[in-house]
Amino acid sequence: YNELLRCGSLPGFERHSYADFIRDDRAYAASEQFRKDEAFWHAKFPAMPEPLPFTARKGRLTGDVLRTERCTLGVNRLVYNSVVTRCEEAGVTPFQFLLACLFAYLSRVTGCDDIVAGTPILNRSNHAFRRTAGMFMNMMPLRIPIDRDASVVGLAARIKAETRTCYRHQRFPFGETLRHCRSLDGFCHGVFDVTVVYRKLDYDVTFGGSPMRVTTLDTGAREETLSIEIDEYHDDEDVNLFFNYNPQLISPAEAEQMARAFEMLLVDVAVEGDRLVREI
Repeated sequence: YNELLRCGSLPGFERHSYADFIRDDRAYAASEQFRKDEAFWHAKFPAMPEPLPFTARKGRLTGDVLRTERCTLGVNRLVYNSVVTRCEEAGVTPFQFLLACLFAYLSRVTGCDDIVAGTPILNRSNHAFRRTAGMFMNMMPLRIPIDRDASVVGLAARIKAETRTCYRHQRFPFGETLRHCRSLDGFCHGVFDVTVVYRKLDYDVTFGGSPMRVTTLDTGAREETLSIEIDEYHDDEDVNLFFNYNPQLISPAEAEQMARAFEMLLVDVAVEGDRLVREI
């Protein structure tokens, strides 16, 4: 758009076909790497963890079972910047720290010490695929045992190590992992019932001199009971955390309590330093 305004024409750009990705994906499915990735994910799930309490209740859902509601937490930019500084000192990313907060909180309120969360990945493995229109996304299940005597930042460091290992096998289709888990005793309504989405994108751009602002819209429908979305779009604005939940399984009061607990934990880390999981 800006180029059209400036000179009246569009610059040349690369053209790539989604068919190239399909061919590449078929070759991967027949490769030795596919078998290695399959063995890795099967080893991650030799058995299913105990389901979270709200997951165990999913069999009682009635009516519109996918309907979700949203609780929004706006994190003050100064507080968030302090958290970022703490993360840099500890050698972890804000995403890994926020994941640690989620795992620690769920462990404390549910009593579960073996929790799985789903995280989306772009699954665009090369330059050409990153510039190709089409559906590439995959889901990666992160299974983290919780040590309640560890600190939250220490848990984030463990998540960092685990994600690095899992990223080496991120191409393996989640549907294949789901197929494997369905064959295990204790399978209950999916591999995970919690997802975490972190969107850190630079939207400080202008169109014809007009600044752009981004608003995330809610579909209001999800399979998982709890989905947490973190939007960090503009360096001068607060960071939004969206807690999307199934109101048949998590009450509005419980969702609000979770948001407030997250806020308190972020402020504690920003102002006072690290906390032990069992102290949350």
